[in-house]
Amino acid sequence: MKKFLFLTILCFGFLSVNLASAATTTEVFRFTGATSSWTAPTLLGGCFVINVVGARGGSSSVAQAQLFAGLGGSTTGTLCGVASDTVFYFEVGGQGVIGGAGAAGGYGGGGANGGNVTTEGGGGGGMTALLNADTFRTNGVFASSSASTTVIIVAGGGGGSGVATVAHGGDGGGVEGAAGIASDGCGNTGTSTQAIPGTGGTGITNGASGQMGQGGAGSIDVNNSGAGGGGGWFGGPGGGADSEACSGGAGGASGFATSSLSATSTSIGYSSTSSLTISYTTTTAAAPSVTPIDRSVILIIAQKIKSLFSPIA
Repeated sequence: MKKFLFLTILCFGFLSVNLASAATTTEVFRFTGATSSWTAPTLLGGCFVINVVGARGGSSSVAQAQLFAGLGGSTTGTLCGVASDTVFYFEVGGQGVIGGAGAAGGYGGGGANGGNVTTEGGGGGGMTALLNADTFRTNGVFASSSASTTVIIVAGGGGGSGVATVAHGGDGGGVEGAAGIASDGCGNTGTSTQAIPGTGGTGITNGASGQMGQGGAGSIDVNNSGAGGGGGWFGGPGGGADSEACSGGAGGASGFATSSLSATSTSIGYSSTSSLTISYTTTTAAAPSVTPIDRSVILIIAQKIKSLFSPIA
């Protein structure tokens, strides 16, 4: 009996429990002016939540109009079925340059203003986007030829503002970007959606229409230049201009979410600060938990084991 008791204590005297724990992680990425990559860890359920926010457009060179550039849009969705070590590629949009000598659009496809004249609109804000392949090109514009299979999610950048106080840049999307506003003889821009780009604002010279991934450039005419459109799924259109007092605001760009995303939501004109946020849950094995077993339980186990070796009468 003592031998059985010793063996039982040796084998069953301690109970080891190995528990798994879940941990939720949120990673936030800001503008760097370059394409970056993110490698998926082992995800609980193979899912992660993505939120992208486009960049704001640039303000006009005229002081009283410097608060009217379009804001960046927001797109959110959940992507599942993601294997560990899958690599994704992304960019976070840059704000459009304040109106000046050929104000550039922000990184991520923002359109430039019309050029260097007396008064100028601002450059368009860049998009924030996540792709499953690195097809980004100059100024962070993705390759349009493969966009339908590589682009996962996009938030549009806002349009640059024109010279007049009412020449607002359109906000980025979202489902669609807002039209840029003009005054003093120039016309408003068209609206960029997920299906078509908006047309440029009118004037003596017209702004350029947006393109897939790229905001349209503003126009130029003697004394004024129009603002640049935001970068996005379809870029926002550029603002028009004339020789008198018109420098039109540019349109915001549209966003995008691929059909493989679930629980999607969008917002137009969401923020002045661009970002990419990735949230996910992983499981990790906790350290083994060793717990002594009560001696009376051990004795019962010992009796059961002893009976297994007792001769049958």
